[in-house]
Amino acid sequence: MKALSIIDRYVFFANFEKIVTEDIPTLVKLYDGAKMTQRQEPTPQGAITVTSFALKNTAITFRKNRMDIEFANNPTLPESSLDFAVEQFAKLKQTYPDLAGNRISYIGTSFIPNQQNEPLMDLVDNLGLSAAFGESTEFNFRLNSPVVISREKCNAVLTVQPGNVQNQKKQNIPAIICINDINTLATDTTNRFELDDLKEIFTGMLNKAVEKNEKVLALIEDATIAS
Repeated sequence: MKALSIIDRYVFFANFEKIVTEDIPTLVKLYDGAKMTQRQEPTPQGAITVTSFALKNTAITFRKNRMDIEFANNPTLPESSLDFAVEQFAKLKQTYPDLAGNRISYIGTSFIPNQQNEPLMDLVDNLGLSAAFGESTEFNFRLNSPVVISREKCNAVLTVQPGNVQNQKKQNIPAIICINDINTLATDTTNRFELDDLKEIFTGMLNKAVEKNEKVLALIEDATIAS
């Protein structure tokens, strides 16, 4: 078994308010060929306009305080999600050279095939949880393990839960879903992230997510062998 990536999201937090209210034509030109959509998104402060540009397996979304780059992974694609994100940040830098951000985040969703629908239950048993609480039919966990990446203190939240994915025949198959949300601290509001200097830290975040997924896989394999 191995963990297979479903979708990667790279988030850049900055002041986009002027861009999304006055510069939509500039964005349309910048993302020529992509399909633009706008929607209203409710927030505690009131509804905000969300502007998205979608093309094939990607989507670039702007809110007044952030930019999200989503990349749906496929083994047949020649380009990696990180390469695509870096390319988009560089493109934006050419248009807005002074734009700087105060926070970044990487969110990666992957799955581990689980066609027999058993390994998670084996893990529950071998951790002693069934003995303590009785036979279980569900199991998921969420763990935040703070780390330092490229000199930045980060939260590294891992969520593991059962789920389903579709195979090539559009059939749902059982899977173990791993979600890594690695982000710099919201308490540091300094605009210290430049658009052309994000590759190093996003590479570190991506590598940390892969490392965590491998550890989850090792735990499940060990539990399956022990059962």
